[in-house]
Amino acid sequence: MNIKKSPGKLSLLAVLTTTLCAGAIQSARADDVQNGRADESSDYRSRTIYFALIDRFHPHDPYNPYVDPQYPNATNSVNCFTGNCDTEVEYRSFWGGDIPGFIQKLDYLKDMGIGAVWLAPMFEGVRDYGTGIGYGTDYHGYWVINYDRVNPHFGTWEQVRQLSDALHHHGMRYIQDITLNDSNPNDAHVFGRLYSGIETEKVLIDSYANDFDFETGLHFYKHFDSDPRCVQERMLPAANRPTGCFTTARSWI
Repeated sequence: MNIKKSPGKLSLLAVLTTTLCAGAIQSARADDVQNGRADESSDYRSRTIYFALIDRFHPHDPYNPYVDPQYPNATNSVNCFTGNCDTEVEYRSFWGGDIPGFIQKLDYLKDMGIGAVWLAPMFEGVRDYGTGIGYGTDYHGYWVINYDRVNPHFGTWEQVRQLSDALHHHGMRYIQDITLNDSNPNDAHVFGRLYSGIETEKVLIDSYANDFDFETGLHFYKHFDSDPRCVQERMLPAANRPTGCFTTARSWI
């Protein structure tokens, strides 16, 4: 997944005013947002949603980013929030934005009229930068390797709970992005390997090429092209298709 090709300054952030159902936001809802009454509504059409990548939003003060003892080079050696980090290696490495830093900026978001925060995945992801074009760390959150753990570059499960509590205290809602139909690249240095466990972890899926589940007789990942069962299943009318090839991920989600 390529989040952004060209280098940028500070963050990939979008302030999104969105409708989660069909129809436009009415002017009365806009008035509610301005007057603070959106805080009391469970209807997300009355909320301005702010999307952010934790790593690129704000590092906690004072600046002291997490450095993986096994892969220290995965974190930039310079503070990219105050200096220019415009090389590919600098851009694809961790910058140091984290959950405590995000919490420190909630008053800023509240003053902007934000009613909900949508955060990119924060699970443990690709730790090593690797080598070659297209490689890099999981600074964006979409290259997951363990759904049971929080990426230590971002924080801990306790800090996730603190973030949720702090958002609700500020009258904002918390939307957590999660990708379950794919995990990490098959064309880089991880090849779909997944782990499970928090304190101690074990290999859950070896790779995209070796993902057969002997308990169910199915693949963990979706093999649409080469698996004969999937080829046969695609020839059936949609209403008559079994659940095998198209929902095999249920065995590990």
